[in-house]
Amino acid sequence: MPSERKTLKVFEIWKGEVDLTTGNLFWKIVLFTLPVMLSSLLQLLYTTADLFVVGAYGGGPYPMAGVGNNGSLINLMVNTFVAVSVGANVVVARYKGEKDKDKALKAMNAGMLIAVILGLVVGISGYFLAGPVLRAMGTKDEIMPYALAYLKIYFLGLPFLMIFNFGSAILRALGDSKRPLVALFACGVINIGLNFLFVLTFQMNHDTLGVEAVAWTTVISEFLEAGLTMFFLMDKRYGFVRFSLKHFTLDRHELYEVLRNGIPAGVETLIFSISNVVIQAAANRFLSASAVAGNTASDNLEGYIFVVLEAFAVAVSSVAAQNYGANKKENLRKTLLYSFSIITGLGLLMDIRYGSAFVQADSKYKGDEKLFTNTYTVAITDPIMNDTISVYSGLSAEKQAAIKTAFKAAVKDGSKDDVTTAAGLIYQIYSHTGYVDAKDADYDSARDMYRWTLAHSSK
Repeated sequence: MPSERKTLKVFEIWKGEVDLTTGNLFWKIVLFTLPVMLSSLLQLLYTTADLFVVGAYGGGPYPMAGVGNNGSLINLMVNTFVAVSVGANVVVARYKGEKDKDKALKAMNAGMLIAVILGLVVGISGYFLAGPVLRAMGTKDEIMPYALAYLKIYFLGLPFLMIFNFGSAILRALGDSKRPLVALFACGVINIGLNFLFVLTFQMNHDTLGVEAVAWTTVISEFLEAGLTMFFLMDKRYGFVRFSLKHFTLDRHELYEVLRNGIPAGVETLIFSISNVVIQAAANRFLSASAVAGNTASDNLEGYIFVVLEAFAVAVSSVAAQNYGANKKENLRKTLLYSFSIITGLGLLMDIRYGSAFVQADSKYKGDEKLFTNTYTVAITDPIMNDTISVYSGLSAEKQAAIKTAFKAAVKDGSKDDVTTAAGLIYQIYSHTGYVDAKDADYDSARDMYRWTLAHSSK
């Protein structure tokens, strides 16, 4: 009988919304974060599927380079706004930990309103600004028609993508990481099926038709994802709270709380993502079109590593926020310890597999034998600051100073080669060997590189 109870505790995470403050916390973190990481991988597979179909059947390397040229720009926007959705995740999860349904519902409403507004504003403005932005990035003339066609259509689906991402963040905050995965898997299968249907069966594989076809299948899939997510949020059978248009109310305080928690995360992600846009602009300026396609393939594979690590961090924030709201300090300590251990193992595993994945990746892309041999280092810049340790803006100055002191002390605790020490864990996860206070001027080298790239790309 005791063994049955243990099994139920371990696998109860698959039942729907789960209380992340009780039971076996280690297994709850593992089983709760797994669907989140799989969901992020499936989202990335959308782009990979588009690249594969376009590269293999939709016209060759130029259309593929056109689709891939948009990757860093799309990731910059999407990752930034997904990071903003962490604000809704943290606030709703905290209120669930406090068992405060009224505030959780108000925070949910605020999060979904932000999703709709951001999606519409960025989607509409991006549709009309796609051309100037691509020209500013130095997109080559031979791939410009493909890049522009794909990007304009992609922007039309951005409101649906925002609804899905914010809705998924709220579901995870409530302890449900399974149903967003279900939605993504179902729509991912539809996306891949429509890709082949449009490009192969309907022969949409000449001029820009192949690119437009895969772009529209992505928009259709995002629309279905958004619909499924809203259904899950409004489902009466489940839920600590549920969304209702009929009873929708906006609370300014909760709107402020969501933005206060989400904007810092969005800005941090924006700073990190800008470097990828700079790299893509440099590739457009100095490389041939086929080499741009090679850079696209490499960048796409690299994205799998970062998306898994980022997804794990987002998922763990739900666990931490629920326990923070429930005032379970011991669980917070365990969450930190378990998370460091799990992410270290994931990082080591992916480090081993990434090299072999890149060597084998050329079998996925056809049409240009120089695709990978033309991928090489463009230039080496001055050191660019891209790792930031940031804290919740609502913390007191005293607590912020204490966290800063703790990180500086932890990195000196033991050896970077000993993973049983704080210094070893930090080095394994981040490759950090020390911390200093950051200044705005520390990012001047990144700004200089960005301005230099834009200036030379326009010539």
